[in-house]
Amino acid sequence: MREQLGEIYIIATPWSLYLNSSDADANMQLLTRTQGFAKPLEFYALVDIFGSSIVSTEGDTWKRHRKIVAPAFAERNNLLVWQESLRQASGMLNFWSNLKGNTKAKMTVDDVGHDTAHLALNVLSGAAFGVSQLWQGENESLLGDNIIPGFNTTKLIKGHTYTFQAALQELISGVVWLILIPEWLLSMYSPSRLAIDS
Repeated sequence: MREQLGEIYIIATPWSLYLNSSDADANMQLLTRTQGFAKPLEFYALVDIFGSSIVSTEGDTWKRHRKIVAPAFAERNNLLVWQESLRQASGMLNFWSNLKGNTKAKMTVDDVGHDTAHLALNVLSGAAFGVSQLWQGENESLLGDNIIPGFNTTKLIKGHTYTFQAALQELISGVVWLILIPEWLLSMYSPSRLAIDS
């Protein structure tokens, strides 16, 4: 589309206008003039599963969310994110090289999407929460003093049945159903209702 229509173009539909811009200066103006360019909040309702966020709000509510999350996106954190990204990418490549039939020189990967989502979660966990994660097959000695049983090790804390990574994977694989199935239908099958009905 960009090659045919140029750096900035608008698609008009019966319901809305869609602006696509590849121009850095124009994008900066759009992002800094929040009063003039409101987000279509109805499109972001899908991400409100656990409540509103910086993505799905505007105005004073957005400012409150921004104040809370801004420290995590400060320039001083970029080095930490970069280092954790490199470590996790290296871990992913080592994991791939140990898959059946693979070597470090030649790799075939069936599900890149699953593993890159795993990589992103690992970077977020390490950089934002300070809990470094390991890839399958990595030695826990790589964590140094940053070992938290159940969060970044396979050893579980008493009473837990999932590791942190397994719980996140379960959440991510199931969250699509929360987006696709209407809320009224989900409420019919809530755990409390199932317990009462059975």
